[in-house]
Amino acid sequence: KLNPDWLAGEPMRTWLAARTHYPFVGQYLTLEWVPYLVSYGGLGFDLLIVPLLIYRRTRPFAFAFAVMFHLTNAYIFKIGIFPWLMIAASLLFFSPDWPRQLLARVQRKDSPPEREAAPMPEISPFYRLLTTHAFIIYLAFQLLMPFRQGLYPGSSSWTQEGYYFSWNMRLDDKKNYSVFNVTDPKSGRKREFTPERMLNRLLTKRQLQKMSSSPDMIVQFSHYLAERFREMGFPDVEVRAQVNVSLNGRPPQLLIDPNVNLAKLKRRLWPPAPWIIPHNELK
Repeated sequence: KLNPDWLAGEPMRTWLAARTHYPFVGQYLTLEWVPYLVSYGGLGFDLLIVPLLIYRRTRPFAFAFAVMFHLTNAYIFKIGIFPWLMIAASLLFFSPDWPRQLLARVQRKDSPPEREAAPMPEISPFYRLLTTHAFIIYLAFQLLMPFRQGLYPGSSSWTQEGYYFSWNMRLDDKKNYSVFNVTDPKSGRKREFTPERMLNRLLTKRQLQKMSSSPDMIVQFSHYLAERFREMGFPDVEVRAQVNVSLNGRPPQLLIDPNVNLAKLKRRLWPPAPWIIPHNELK
């Protein structure tokens, strides 16, 4: 979240403005200082919550604050299972035997004592070394994977290259409009697929929304269209798309080259896709 858009209150300003109908809090969401409060509060939470949960003296207070934070997210932003998963995962910072300690407190005094647990078997030096190396490799992967987005030019929020698994959580709001043109080069016949034509016939509303702003998903959908036409007896159709996207309230602009035959492109991780048009403000 340490990026210019988030520090300027976007896309939080856009999201809060769309929730003024909420009872109790809706009337305050359009105040100018509220997007900054929520943006910087979220930034501070992400930076500080783990150290505060690790430190034993601040752990109970940090956990209580984390619960309130995630419940607020669940109420305002409706982001599915994520807040509940994070509340449950925060319990990992407590002592491993906290469920047993809690159970012991609520048990009646006349309950029979628990049996003493059998001692854990001794781990051989070989397996200890193997486990240590496996953990180091896993930890290195988790630390290095998010930074691969730096290998691609431009903003990953725009190109989506190196975006996934890179800690880029809820950093962008995109408004998009896509039109796909399918052409049979032999006959010259053309078919146009607008959002209205694609919705519920080829894609659900959520699929259409996600696909229209993701270059990789646009290629996937173009392959799908070409396959549908192959099944109808048109083996060599060409698929091109006019995709206009507005990122975090900016004026819309072309996301991909409308002259490229997307049906012939292969999905790839590297090198960077030359058919993605760089954003004018995020080069």
